Amino acid sequence: MNKKYKWSVSVNAPKNFPATLHYGSLGDTGIRGKGTLNSGWGLTGTFTGSQEKRPLPKKLDLVWISYLENQFYEGHFELDHKKIAQIFEKGFKIRRKGEILMSHDLFFVINVAPGGTVAVWLTGIDGFQREVGFYQAKKTEVDWKEYNPHGEQDREKSVKLYVDRIPAEIVAQYKAGTLSLKKWKTYRQPFTWDIHIKGDPHMVFLNAYAFNGEEYRIEDKFLNIKEDTIYSALPKEFRMQWEEPDQVKEAFTATCVFKDSDYQAMATAFKENNNTGSFEIETYVENNIKKLKLYLITGANKQEIHLEENTVKRFLYKS
Repeated sequence: MNKKYKWSVSVNAPKNFPATLHYGSLGDTGIRGKGTLNSGWGLTGTFTGSQEKRPLPKKLDLVWISYLENQFYEGHFELDHKKIAQIFEKGFKIRRKGEILMSHDLFFVINVAPGGTVAVWLTGIDGFQREVGFYQAKKTEVDWKEYNPHGEQDREKSVKLYVDRIPAEIVAQYKAGTLSLKKWKTYRQPFTWDIHIKGDPHMVFLNAYAFNGEEYRIEDKFLNIKEDTIYSALPKEFRMQWEEPDQVKEAFTATCVFKDSDYQAMATAFKENNNTGSFEIETYVENNIKKLKLYLITGANKQEIHLEENTVKRFLYKS
């Protein structure tokens, strides 16, 4: 519980919901976040850290502005130190010079969202990200001259610059009171699910990226990873690479990105099937181009998931 590790911290906000950090600290480490935060839920922003090993943090303090709401939020949170320490101690698999090793170097990813939502994840490498905290901050006020001493002193004019970059439909929904600020909490509901490609090609890797920001390496031939089922939030994206038995020295990579608007229908299907379900990927060829179809199977029901992004690329191995 008191061991020291290398770690850093990054702060961000959901896409189309810009924010700026006024003050932040994770343990004794100050957090950089003065720029615009809005690249995506669960993603990183500017890093603050050290190459020296140090104690794991036990507290998170934040003050930030949500531009859509023109509202400051403040939060002082006790972290789940035991859970954090367990993840650092266990570590995650990496491959270096052909050898599988366990790495214990992780970084904290903190995201702030409208309504005062705060989420914290621990991240290793692509495909390894776990939520370790989810909190609710309170509304507060900060003197604008203190917040923006060298910039535009007219708060309304300054905030408008950010709001004008938000998609008009989101702003309209917020003003009409129809925009849910609880969706990030909703996305956290866990379900039991698995994923496979029809025909069982030889998988090189298969990663899942969940709606709640978590990431899972479901299969990786180089790291000897193969998970039969996942108990987590619903997946929002799959990235994969596979080899087909009848192909020589070639493989395929693919990315499947779900539509946010399909989340509720998928969650309902899972709930009607004891919170369990399976995702099935089917490959097909159209006009000499390989494509994918994604299906959700819950009990006797099978429905196609229409994807926001569906790309398949073929590449040859070097001789």
